[in-house]
Amino acid sequence: MSTLNMTTYSWLRLVRAEYQDIPGLQLTERDIRRQWGMDPLVCQELLAELTRIGFLKQTGTGRYVRAN
Repeated sequence: MSTLNMTTYSWLRLVRAEYQDIPGLQLTERDIRRQWGMDPLVCQELLAELTRIGFLKQTGTGRYVRAN
């Protein structure tokens, strides 16, 4: 995770906490950006990292859900 800057790391912690607190949460990239007022590039980086580490997965409809 050393490639992420501190802003992205803070977003990562927030989004992870939301997915842990709300079972069954299913959001698109657009939903995530709107929910937290997130910059599109930061959102893409965040989702790529959460997917890479196996916390989230993307469904066939483009929604991000908990991987486990």
